[in-house]
Formats: sequence, structure tokens, C-alpha cells
Amino acid sequence: MGLSGLLAPILLLLIALPLEAEQPLSSTLDYRVTNRRFIQDILVDAKNGPRLTIITTHPGVWAFKSTPHALYYQCVDLQECSGLLRELDEKLQTGQNLGLRLQGARILEIKFFAQ
Repeated sequence: MGLSGLLAPILLLLIALPLEAEQPLSSTLDYRVTNRRFIQDILVDAKNGPRLTIITTHPGVWAFKSTPHALYYQCVDLQECSGLLRELDEKLQTGQNLGLRLQGARILEIKFFAQ
């Protein structure tokens, strides 16, 4: 096997690395750090009790191919949900990161981090 046979896999690896989407490094299975870039939509759902639903994406190896999924935060009443919705929108528009402590698709705690 010549030198060109060894360089081809290395070149492919170097080309593929910059195409990966940037996911915040502090994310684990039960704690996710995200920002406006990875949040598609935020809405209030009153059907199953008042809850705030955040639709997020998990970019795969290629940034254009991501899978959306919904995470929800159970609120006490609709006023709490609408207040939290306004606060989330405000903080995310200013570029702050969002820390979500998760239990499956349920959000247990929401924290805001300045960049």
C-alpha cells in the first residue's frame, strides 16, 4: 500500500470534522445545555395540564440532518407557563445558554447561563 492509500482516510477524516454541528460540551443524558440555535419552537400546551413544550434538535454527524423532539416542563397554571415562555424567549434572544435537567422527555429544572 502506497502513500496515497494511507493519506485518503486521513483526508476524509479532516474534511468530515468541520461539518459536524457544534453541540454544547456540558450535555449529558440527564442534563442538557442548549441555546437558540438548537431550539425550534417553544409553546404552551394546556391539553394535558398546563405545560411548556420546547422542541429541540439533536444534530447528527451532518449539521443539515437533525432529529427534532419535544421536551416538556409541567407548570402549576397557565400564568406560570406564559411567564416562563416570555422569560425563555427573552433570555434566548440575548444569546444565553439554557440548562435543562431532564428525566426522559420531562424537564425538571431550567437554568440560564450567560455566554
